[in-house]
Parts: sequence; C-alpha cells; structure tokens
Amino acid sequence: MTHDTPGDDEAERRWCDRCQLAVEPQPDAETPECPACGSELD
Repeated sequence: MTHDTPGDDEAERRWCDRCQLAVEPQPDAETPECPACGSELD
C-alpha cells in the first residue's frame, strides 16, 4: 500500500530504468542521477 505525502510534488521525479522507480535527482547534480543506484537518469 502506498500513501500520498502532503506537498509531495511528482513533477521533479525521473524514472530510473535500473531501479524501476520514480526518483527525485539531487538538485545540485550536473547530470541527473538516481540517488539509490547512481545511474544516469533520462
């Protein structure tokens, strides 16, 4: 079961093919990468 978090904005999320998750990349990264596995996001 999943729960929505108030104020959670999904617009910043990117899809990680390796993790099969929608993740939010670090805002200060030069290229967006998955915070879980470190792979580059599309």
